[in-house]
Amino acid sequence: MLKLFYKFIKNPVSRSRLDRFRAIRRANWSFNILLILFLLSLISELVCNNKPLIVSYESKLYFPIFKFYSQDSFLKNGIYNKVNYKEFQKSEAFTSDDKNWMLYTFIPYGPNESIKKENLSVDLSVRARFYPVLKAAYLDLRPDGTIRKSRGIDLFSTFTDRELRGKPAYETLALPKEAQLAINKRFNNETTPEFKFIADLNGTPAELSLSAYEQQESPRKKLRLSIQQIEGKADSERRILTFKGAEAKFPEEKEQGIWKDMNSEQQTTLLELVKKRFESIVPKTDITVGKQLYTVVFNRDDIRFPFHPTSTHWLGLDDSGRDVLTLIVYSFRTNMLFGLILVIVSQVVGIILGAIQGYYGGLVDLVGQRLIEIWSSLPFLYVIIFMGSRFGRSFGLLLLVYCVFNWVGISYYIRAEFFRLRKQAFVESAQISGIPTTKILFSHILPNALVPIITFTPFSLVGAVSTLSALDYLGFGLPPLQPSWGALLSQGQNYTSAWWLILFPTLALFVTILLCVFIGEGVRTAFDPKKYARMK
Repeated sequence: MLKLFYKFIKNPVSRSRLDRFRAIRRANWSFNILLILFLLSLISELVCNNKPLIVSYESKLYFPIFKFYSQDSFLKNGIYNKVNYKEFQKSEAFTSDDKNWMLYTFIPYGPNESIKKENLSVDLSVRARFYPVLKAAYLDLRPDGTIRKSRGIDLFSTFTDRELRGKPAYETLALPKEAQLAINKRFNNETTPEFKFIADLNGTPAELSLSAYEQQESPRKKLRLSIQQIEGKADSERRILTFKGAEAKFPEEKEQGIWKDMNSEQQTTLLELVKKRFESIVPKTDITVGKQLYTVVFNRDDIRFPFHPTSTHWLGLDDSGRDVLTLIVYSFRTNMLFGLILVIVSQVVGIILGAIQGYYGGLVDLVGQRLIEIWSSLPFLYVIIFMGSRFGRSFGLLLLVYCVFNWVGISYYIRAEFFRLRKQAFVESAQISGIPTTKILFSHILPNALVPIITFTPFSLVGAVSTLSALDYLGFGLPPLQPSWGALLSQGQNYTSAWWLILFPTLALFVTILLCVFIGEGVRTAFDPKKYARMK
């Protein structure tokens, strides 16, 4: 196979096609970027790892990434378990000597490392959000316009509910003429639509409303007038107080608007609730500031997995406390290795079977096509589910099952090319010369039939990467502990508020597929003979 590839590269026609591909900047840049990313992913352990690259302990150097060291190697305690290097770095045995040091990788987290909550550096602050409780009241009116009964009117007036009984509502509330007319129509038993109007009740803007009225057999003896406070356009920042640190003596200076309106007793009560919130959940409470009643909700970044991006975990953590950036890096390597191995194996099998069918034709082709049609009719997903439940999910099993089905499309193209080329003069000359059949197939015909294979290779890679991600998303792909973009997307579906579990794996998958598509378009353009043909 390597010899065939070498001949193909040395061919002048192939070299001209390669030059045309390089001239297509988008395709050439995409190929270089994808190649660099793939090569870097092959050394992911040197980029993302919870083991240090070098450990200097008691004037000796250790290389944990390249060699296993037990606890006995450092502490001479007769325990041969693996070392938790981050805990060892904090231990008294390590910190007692200033000459001891560790050098970690650029991203010091492993793909299967669950970050402890106490090791997360989060913003230690509590935000007290004040939500205004809108006042509401009602009045029951008599036909003569006096107040029969009221409830909650003391929130809008200097009068109490008892003091308002029997007083004229029109003068007391300064109702407009339109409101008086709407009230009179209802008492006169006239059909009237819903009526609303705005009034200023003791400095508080309120909406007064009368429900729609349908004519009845007898006039109404009482009528209810509803009153609802209208929320003003107050600055939202004025109703948010942020307290930094567990001491929480004062809120931040830029957010002290409502704090200044509170009396000392209210401030003390609020500070006590804020301090409690640093330790446990605090229920919402009601506080009256001035004439306004507020419901206060205390919010804090409680550490629950999955956890949003932080300064130390740029892409956040998944539901097991694993670093998402590390998982994406290792998932890229898994997806690319899966795709490349699948494409190579599928093409080798498809080329061999397609070449035999296309070259011999007749009964061999007829029987081969019928068998391929029967084989391709098997449900791939059901086979994956059955094999996974029988033998367990693994990278090798998934790759094997997919390879068994993925060669069919390639064999069709090779069969067609061999059908076209087997009657060419150079093939007949080779047959007359007594050259062995295998050499005719793979040394004479195949180099001239590789164009569709090379053209479709990038798109086959896209299909393989997408299929693996889809299977992982559905739960039929790689084992649970193995990093996977599809598994992260599945977590994002389970935790709808964890936007980082959807955004970043989707971006990684999108960029990978986009680069492969750009490469495929460049290859197709470089191998297209029509674009460079000239009529003479």
